[in-house]
Parts: sequence; C-alpha cells; structure tokens
Amino acid sequence: MIGDSQRIYRRISDIINLSKQLNDDDLLKQSVAAHVCILQSGLLENIVKESLKIYADKRAEPCISRFVCRRLKELQNPKAEKIENILSEFSPELKDDLRKFWCKNGIRDHVDSVVANRHLIAHGQSFEVSMSRVSDWHRSIKRVMDFFEEKFRQ
Repeated sequence: MIGDSQRIYRRISDIINLSKQLNDDDLLKQSVAAHVCILQSGLLENIVKESLKIYADKRAEPCISRFVCRRLKELQNPKAEKIENILSEFSPELKDDLRKFWCKNGIRDHVDSVVANRHLIAHGQSFEVSMSRVSDWHRSIKRVMDFFEEKFRQ
C-alpha cells in the first residue's frame, strides 16, 4: 500500500476503532458508518487508480502512461464490474484473475455494496449501513488492496 490509499485505509481503521467508544446512540453510529462507507468508496477508487498508474509507469512509455492516468481520472463509483472492465483493457488475464479473486473470497458483493450505499448516502436516500457492516467491508477492502498490490505494484 502506498500513497493516498494507505492514508485513507488507516483513517478508516482509526474511525472504526474510535466508534467502539461511542455510546448506544443509533443515529450517531449510523452517521459515522455512513461517513466510513463514503471513505471506503473513495478508497476503492484510489486503490485502482494508484495501482494501475504504477503498473503503467513500469510497463509503458511515458506518453502511454500519461494517457492511462488521464483515463483513470474518469473512474468513479468503482463497482466490481467496472473494475473488471478496466482490467480487461489491460489484459483479459487480469480480469480473469480478479474474477477468481472475487469468487474465492466472496468480496464482489462487499465492493458493490460499498459503492451502492455511497450513492444512496450521497443522494440523501434511505440506506442501511451499520458499523458492523462497514467493518466487514473494511476487511474485504484490505484484501482488495492486497490483491492489487500483488498484481500491480511489485
């Protein structure tokens, strides 16, 4: 983990740990959980963008790497299918590896839940997010970070 992803991951971990000190105020806990969910969605974006930027920098000429970075700036709301499609543009094998990773670890649904709930929260719609749920998602996002680090940053 490097850069913004590492910083955001630590910040989310700190918030989750601090939330354990909150009393039983459901509204406060749900508000903290919503904040964490939004941060988690941003973290997923950063993981993909940072990893693929490093990958492109290592494997391509500077002009190609700049092009890839500009294209990656357009990435928002990184649901699993969107991430798969981006990886398939690099290589079908990377997409296949990611799909195997999702299935093996049951993480695909967590990624999609984070992004879907971020959308609901950001647009003032009703959502169901708890500290327990974002804690589960956080563990899954760590595994996503590890996957991307292994595939793209070494």
